[in-house]
Amino acid sequence: MVYYRADPHNANRITSAVDYRDRPFILGATVELPREYASLTDSPSRTQWKSDARFMTIDEAFEAAYPSSYDAFIEQSKGLNVSEALRIAHKLEPKFYFSADAARNVGGYYYFRGCVEASIARSALAGKLVDVLWPNAGSYDIDIMERYAKGVLAIFPDKCLGYNVTGEFPADGE
Repeated sequence: MVYYRADPHNANRITSAVDYRDRPFILGATVELPREYASLTDSPSRTQWKSDARFMTIDEAFEAAYPSSYDAFIEQSKGLNVSEALRIAHKLEPKFYFSADAARNVGGYYYFRGCVEASIARSALAGKLVDVLWPNAGSYDIDIMERYAKGVLAIFPDKCLGYNVTGEFPADGE
């Protein structure tokens, strides 16, 4: 049997922004700040930077900044990764600001919105190649299990699923 463990719902960083399928989950700064995140050396500065940067995905940021151009942006940037979509955004609205690079950490990792949808998206890619899919979670959360199962089974109705918890289990009787 071949297994795929999906962890993106717990992730907050990703190594690359080149895959267009990761675009809905890669976050960037929507406010231009004097320094990039990686150049900050202490925790309070980093915490403040994250707050000031107003993280969003490129799609969320464009819609918030230019709602009347949003449909054109989505249509023209369909199937493009973050940097390719940014070029389209600048053609439509030259003053638009979004930077996934500004949010990279010292290791070069991009900021990522870990969520069940990210795990489902990754499982949708791997599901064609494996026998069993499962998310790995840090806690026992029936809502996450159910959302994951429904999302994956909508794509692969006959796929075997599992659920791995590496954190705490609920106390007896809960």
